[in-house]
Amino acid sequence: MRKHNIKITDTALQDIENVHDYIAYELLEPITADKYIRDIYNAIKNLSSYGASVASSERDFLLSQYGSTARNITYKKIAIIYIFENNEFIIQRIIAASMIL
Repeated sequence: MRKHNIKITDTALQDIENVHDYIAYELLEPITADKYIRDIYNAIKNLSSYGASVASSERDFLLSQYGSTARNITYKKIAIIYIFENNEFIIQRIIAASMIL
């Protein structure tokens, strides 16, 4: 199975930081926050092996924001939105999965 490169946009990195800060400082669960973020990064890393097999999204929200190559996977209640372009995955956003329904 071919592995592809992964890039994470600055916006997605900020999203990850926001998720961490919410769990660590609003919910007062810093250990849980660290584990949750580690697991998000693992989910992103795993895309290099299988992400191309995920079908492009048909959701209007994703298509209008990220184009016809937009795809997403869900980790717990978080949607990892990415595009597949020039044989690499570009992580666009990390948002609440409920936002893309």
